[in-house]
Amino acid sequence: MYHMTGRFTLELSKLRYFHWDSCCVCHYQFIQNDACNSGYSADGTPLYVCDKCATHLVELAERNNYTPRAYLIPKDETILWRYMDFSKFLSLLDNRSLYFARADHLGDPFEGARGRLVDKPIWDDHLYNFFKSATLNPPPGHTCTLTPEQIEAQCQRLLIEFNEGCAGARKSHFVSCWHENDIESEAMWKLYSTHQENALAVKTTKINLYKSLGENLDIKIGKMNYIDFSKEFPKNNGVFWTKRISFEHEREVRAMITNSNSQEIGIQIPCNVTELINEVYISPTAPPWFAAMVQSVSTKMGYNLRFNHSSLAETPLY
Repeated sequence: MYHMTGRFTLELSKLRYFHWDSCCVCHYQFIQNDACNSGYSADGTPLYVCDKCATHLVELAERNNYTPRAYLIPKDETILWRYMDFSKFLSLLDNRSLYFARADHLGDPFEGARGRLVDKPIWDDHLYNFFKSATLNPPPGHTCTLTPEQIEAQCQRLLIEFNEGCAGARKSHFVSCWHENDIESEAMWKLYSTHQENALAVKTTKINLYKSLGENLDIKIGKMNYIDFSKEFPKNNGVFWTKRISFEHEREVRAMITNSNSQEIGIQIPCNVTELINEVYISPTAPPWFAAMVQSVSTKMGYNLRFNHSSLAETPLY
């Protein structure tokens, strides 16, 4: 196998991101720990291939073992909604940026949780045994020379550091939450707008969200998993993609980015607002003047957006 160069063009990075689960040549579906090879063919075409198809490579950028993603990427045409107050909508238009809240300020104490506190002994036992096994069984060519006392001390140190790292991760993950639905949701109007009379809903698609954020591969867009924390734990690397099953009604798709340098409770990510917004829906309880005001303000700010009144405001026939 070739020496790994570590050279990743944007095209190769995108190819690997969007074809993570399969070989781009033979379409073989990877399973846990399969070898995945990223690189280039003789004519410079980026390739992400299995071992069988690695003969197509003349340059190997990276070879890694496959691990399934902790989240599902929505289809490009998936319809997404963001319900908000007028002030947040105005901020989006004025700043031309999308607000990402820090995970520990999203309002759910289980954001980033590995499980329930009552199950901590299970986690600690699992991690301790993992650290001990890794210490006693080093890679080929290495020998463990530590005494039993030193191994115990090292495992306890690693356990403390791991637990501290997990708790601190809530301060380095920033999230923009969206609701997946083909139609607007009455429940979402009530849940995610402080004053429903002055609320709006931005309608977009997954591909528009991705493009509006500059096709930035550091921003992951995926569906949330909902589980019963009394019966199972989140997937590996999936704590920020997992919520309690009681939140399943949210049908959340989130955009998430990590930033360990920011001390803020939220960050603004530059956004092409025109690319992002397909339509804007006015709250079903909003007075007529509110709709006129929102359209007027957006026009004066240089936007030509399509506005709709909520279908929930239609007059019933008895």
